[in-house]
Amino acid sequence: MRCPSCSSPDNHLIHNTRDLPYAFHGQSTVLPAVSGYYCPVCGEGVFALSESVRISGLMRAFNRQVTAATLKPGRVDTPTRGRLVRITSLADE
Repeated sequence: MRCPSCSSPDNHLIHNTRDLPYAFHGQSTVLPAVSGYYCPVCGEGVFALSESVRISGLMRAFNRQVTAATLKPGRVDTPTRGRLVRITSLADE
């Protein structure tokens, strides 16, 4: 299989399991043991559907964690289904 990014004719993807770095809003983490086919030239990865679903879940969980740590209750308005909702903590009520 050729790399979808660099398409080098001499370049075939190699199956491997790696820890992948991931960053969101200046915070970083490592997604552990990501199996897929990786390009030895550019590093691009191609993943099975089940692995993509797992990776996406890990990313979303990390994004929620970072977002929750950076939000200040009562100071941010967030659009939710077409309307604005004020974020407050239960201690403020």
